[in-house]
Amino acid sequence: MTQHLSNYFSGPLTNAHVNMATTVLRDKVILGFVDKMNISMQNIVRYLDLNEMNEDNCVQKYIEENTDIDDFPHVDEGSKEYDALYSRNELDIKLFKIAEGIFNAQRGLLGLKQLDQQ
Repeated sequence: MTQHLSNYFSGPLTNAHVNMATTVLRDKVILGFVDKMNISMQNIVRYLDLNEMNEDNCVQKYIEENTDIDDFPHVDEGSKEYDALYSRNELDIKLFKIAEGIFNAQRGLLGLKQLDQQ
Protein backbone atom coordinates (compact mmCIF):
# COMPACT_ATOMS: atom_id res chain seq x y z
CA MET A 1 0.00 0.00 0.00
CA THR A 2 2.83 2.40 0.84
CA GLN A 3 4.35 1.75 -2.55
CA HIS A 4 1.13 2.53 -4.41
CA LEU A 5 0.16 5.59 -2.38
CA SER A 6 3.64 7.09 -2.69
CA ASN A 7 3.82 6.09 -6.38
CA TYR A 8 7.31 4.66 -5.89
CA PHE A 9 8.09 1.37 -7.61
CA SER A 10 11.83 1.42 -8.29
CA GLY A 11 13.62 0.57 -5.07
CA PRO A 12 13.35 0.07 -1.33
CA LEU A 13 10.79 2.11 0.55
CA THR A 14 11.71 4.48 3.37
CA ASN A 15 9.90 6.46 6.04
CA ALA A 16 9.69 9.32 3.52
CA HIS A 17 7.41 7.10 1.43
CA VAL A 18 5.29 6.35 4.49
CA ASN A 19 4.99 10.11 5.04
CA MET A 20 3.84 10.63 1.43
CA ALA A 21 1.33 7.80 1.74
CA THR A 22 0.09 9.26 5.03
CA THR A 23 -0.54 12.60 3.33
CA VAL A 24 -2.58 10.88 0.61
CA LEU A 25 -4.67 8.98 3.17
CA ARG A 26 -5.22 12.06 5.32
CA ASP A 27 -6.04 14.48 2.49
CA LYS A 28 -7.70 12.36 -0.21
CA VAL A 29 -9.36 9.27 1.29
CA ILE A 30 -12.33 8.46 3.50
CA LEU A 31 -10.93 5.47 5.32
CA GLY A 32 -12.80 2.29 6.15
CA PHE A 33 -11.81 -1.01 7.69
CA VAL A 34 -13.40 -4.42 7.11
CA ASP A 35 -13.21 -5.26 10.82
CA LYS A 36 -15.04 -1.98 11.55
CA MET A 37 -17.49 -2.17 8.65
CA ASN A 38 -20.55 -0.69 10.37
CA ILE A 39 -18.52 2.20 11.76
CA SER A 40 -16.81 2.71 8.40
CA MET A 41 -20.18 2.84 6.67
CA GLN A 42 -21.38 5.44 9.21
CA ASN A 43 -18.44 7.61 8.16
CA ILE A 44 -19.24 7.20 4.46
CA VAL A 45 -22.96 7.84 4.95
CA ARG A 46 -22.21 11.01 6.93
CA TYR A 47 -19.57 12.23 4.47
CA LEU A 48 -21.85 11.69 1.46
CA ASP A 49 -24.90 13.05 3.34
CA LEU A 50 -26.91 9.89 2.65
CA ASN A 51 -28.97 10.04 5.85
CA GLU A 52 -32.25 9.78 3.93
CA MET A 53 -31.40 6.33 2.56
CA ASN A 54 -32.48 3.19 4.32
CA GLU A 55 -29.04 3.05 5.88
CA ASP A 56 -29.34 -0.14 7.93
CA ASN A 57 -30.49 -2.33 5.04
CA CYS A 58 -27.91 -0.80 2.70
CA VAL A 59 -25.04 -1.41 5.12
CA GLN A 60 -26.15 -4.94 5.99
CA LYS A 61 -26.51 -5.88 2.32
CA TYR A 62 -23.06 -4.49 1.52
CA ILE A 63 -21.46 -6.33 4.42
CA GLU A 64 -23.08 -9.64 3.46
CA GLU A 65 -22.01 -9.35 -0.18
CA ASN A 66 -18.52 -7.92 0.21
CA THR A 67 -16.93 -9.04 3.46
CA ASP A 68 -14.53 -11.93 3.05
CA ILE A 69 -12.26 -11.33 6.05
CA ASP A 70 -12.51 -15.01 7.06
CA ASP A 71 -11.12 -16.15 3.72
CA PHE A 72 -7.56 -15.39 4.84
CA PRO A 73 -5.51 -17.73 7.03
CA HIS A 74 -4.69 -16.61 10.56
CA VAL A 75 -0.98 -16.21 11.31
CA ASP A 76 0.04 -16.26 14.97
CA GLU A 77 2.12 -13.34 16.18
CA GLY A 78 5.65 -14.49 16.95
CA SER A 79 5.58 -17.40 14.49
CA LYS A 80 8.16 -17.70 11.70
CA GLU A 81 5.45 -16.88 9.16
CA TYR A 82 4.43 -13.78 11.11
CA ASP A 83 8.02 -12.58 11.44
CA ALA A 84 8.63 -13.07 7.70
CA LEU A 85 5.44 -11.20 6.79
CA TYR A 86 6.21 -8.44 9.28
CA SER A 87 9.72 -7.99 7.93
CA ARG A 88 8.48 -7.79 4.35
CA ASN A 89 5.61 -5.42 5.18
CA GLU A 90 7.00 -3.35 8.05
CA LEU A 91 6.32 0.03 6.45
CA ASP A 92 2.80 -1.01 5.42
CA ILE A 93 2.14 -2.06 9.01
CA LYS A 94 3.40 1.34 10.16
CA LEU A 95 1.10 3.02 7.62
CA PHE A 96 -1.83 0.88 8.81
CA LYS A 97 -1.33 2.05 12.40
CA ILE A 98 -1.21 5.66 11.19
CA ALA A 99 -4.36 5.03 9.13
CA GLU A 100 -6.20 3.87 12.25
CA GLY A 101 -5.48 7.26 13.83
CA ILE A 102 -6.60 9.09 10.68
CA PHE A 103 -9.79 7.00 10.63
CA ASN A 104 -10.56 8.08 14.18
CA ALA A 105 -9.76 11.74 13.43
CA GLN A 106 -12.08 11.61 10.41
CA ARG A 107 -14.91 10.48 12.69
CA GLY A 108 -14.34 13.60 14.77
CA LEU A 109 -14.32 15.82 11.68
CA LEU A 110 -17.60 14.23 10.58
CA GLY A 111 -19.16 14.98 13.97
CA LEU A 112 -19.19 11.32 15.01
CA LYS A 113 -17.95 9.86 18.28
CA GLN A 114 -14.28 8.94 18.09
CA LEU A 115 -13.27 5.41 18.99
CA ASP A 116 -11.19 4.59 22.03
CA GLN A 117 -7.53 4.38 21.06
CA GLN A 118 -5.85 1.10 21.94
